[in-house]
Amino acid sequence: MILRMMSFCVFLFFLFSFNQVLCYEVPKAKLEAIYPKGLRVSIPDDHYSIFAFHGKLNEEMNGLEAGQWSRDITKPKNGRWTFRDRNVKLHLGDTVYYWTFIIKDGLGYREDNGQWTVTRYVDEAGNPVGPNGEPITPRPESLPPAAASPMDIEDNVQYPCELSVSKVNVPGFVCQGQLLFEDHFNASIAKGKVWTPENKFVGEPDFPFNMYLQDTSVTVEDGKLSIKPVTLESIYGENFARQTLDINAR
Repeated sequence: MILRMMSFCVFLFFLFSFNQVLCYEVPKAKLEAIYPKGLRVSIPDDHYSIFAFHGKLNEEMNGLEAGQWSRDITKPKNGRWTFRDRNVKLHLGDTVYYWTFIIKDGLGYREDNGQWTVTRYVDEAGNPVGPNGEPITPRPESLPPAAASPMDIEDNVQYPCELSVSKVNVPGFVCQGQLLFEDHFNASIAKGKVWTPENKFVGEPDFPFNMYLQDTSVTVEDGKLSIKPVTLESIYGENFARQTLDINAR
């Protein structure tokens, strides 16, 4: 009877220990692209005895191979286990494929099939910076009314934010999920503000039958943009299509 009780206790202890092993989850690694150069990978300390990072740039890992980066970190710093490559230059859109390994209480655990894409840069302190290294600061809560522009709509963006790979002229970056452009056509189209109407002969496949002229064929009224096709004769007179037309002065 005693032997059976001991076997039962050992079995329960084994199940309890096995359940503990299965339940522990390796923290998701935090990857950062440092401007102008560098990659930083870290996880918070949870009494580990080792942290290992293995990864490749823009190339998928072949199982648990060593990879372009293969480093064992033996002690934490400032509460985090950190791998650092100070020489690699990352570009927006680059992808890092990786796996991590930690040892906790004598047992090993992995984060497999990791994948991270560069969407923004940070400085050494971890503060977000733009593609040229300029600090990113929150925009004012309210702005005076102005003509429509690609960055007029705030979209409730919270700063700091993850940068999008999309580009805008002002301020030079846009956050992920932020509206790129919107125009309700409540004002006339003024050249050089938001839209730039063109006077040009068109290329394939429309030529030689069409050309673009601003004149009266483009109008804005009641929030609607109208582009009306017209014939040259209706503007310049009969048989004008057979004459020479210079649109450089328009």
